[in-house]
Amino acid sequence: MGELAEERRALAHALEQLGFSVRWFEQLGGRDDDAGQAYLSEVRSSTLYVGLLSDQYGAMLSAEPYAGFSATHAEYLEARAHGKRISFWARQPADQRDGHARQFLTEVQLFHVTGSFSGAEDLVDASSGHHRPRYASPGHVSRPGATGSRLRQPGASRAGGAGRQRDP
Repeated sequence: MGELAEERRALAHALEQLGFSVRWFEQLGGRDDDAGQAYLSEVRSSTLYVGLLSDQYGAMLSAEPYAGFSATHAEYLEARAHGKRISFWARQPADQRDGHARQFLTEVQLFHVTGSFSGAEDLVDASSGHHRPRYASPGHVSRPGATGSRLRQPGASRAGGAGRQRDP
């Protein structure tokens, strides 16, 4: 999570300015869930998943159903399994990207067009322009996770406690 901290913070702020409600792991607060279940639950309750990838793949999970995958990879797979909209961005240059991260990006690119960024400002400019035309009305986003984030589409209804979203 630390590798993309500045980019995640900047992106969350920019998307909030566009009217999204952003949920990310560091802001989930105290819960009676284990970490893996908490962020996967947030992915399931979101409308749009935004994934960020840098050079490091991340620590591999030990719990099923995503044992052997990083938290971001698990979030991405959960978003795909539940038919979420996915917006995925990879930091460039990629000459230091580790093997697992390269394989993960190749997998994502089999199913999605990915964007690229070189830093926080570049990511905000590229992704804000990408999301503005489709989601121009007031609404919400949900969380940058390990390197991913979940978004709630503007106008989608809220359910449950503060910050929980449900698909329309």
